[in-house]
Amino acid sequence: MEHSMEPHERGFLDEVEGRRASGRGINSLFYLPPLDVMTSVPMEDHPEGYTALYFAAQEGLSAAITPLLENGADVHTGLPSNPETPLHAAARSNRDNIAAVLLDAGARVDDRDRHGRTALHVVARNECFREPRSNFCQLLLSRGASLDLRDCDGHDPEASARFCFKKKRPPSSPRSAPPAAGRSMSLRRAPSYSRSATNSPRSASAAARPRRPCARTSASS
Repeated sequence: MEHSMEPHERGFLDEVEGRRASGRGINSLFYLPPLDVMTSVPMEDHPEGYTALYFAAQEGLSAAITPLLENGADVHTGLPSNPETPLHAAARSNRDNIAAVLLDAGARVDDRDRHGRTALHVVARNECFREPRSNFCQLLLSRGASLDLRDCDGHDPEASARFCFKKKRPPSSPRSAPPAAGRSMSLRRAPSYSRSATNSPRSASAAARPRRPCARTSASS
């Protein structure tokens, strides 16, 4: 709500409104440094930049999300040069509250970036480098995120989690070393999520299914 908006969120929306007043659409692309290094840098038009909604999701500007959507921000467009959606940005920055708003607004949960990764891939890959993200996984899975879609490296979200744990383990660690306490490499066994009988784990034939082309950025067929 308006009264709970932080000054930097209000300032960001004022900048966006100024761009709209000058004839730029709310989905126009721009570049702006991350908030933690930004001083008074104006938004600069950039053909390979991002949308206001993507930036807000990336920087955790929670109070700015709904106003942007109400003013026509495209929930599917974020960083076209990748391409990534605002949902990818929310996943990378671990903003499940923002992700919930984007999903409620119609964001496609299994849209892919140029690496073939969905938001669930992003959460799974980043979980081992930051705080546990089981709540975010639960949110995406409850909205229909697929555990079976493979990225351009042939990894489904669970395999992505295993891969990043393997990369993170120090060279001196034994190969059988388990992940840190409280971390689970299995999204299928996440304590906050259980699959129903009608949504059982994939079959062996599904596991052997060839990965989809990397150019495909949408889960729609």
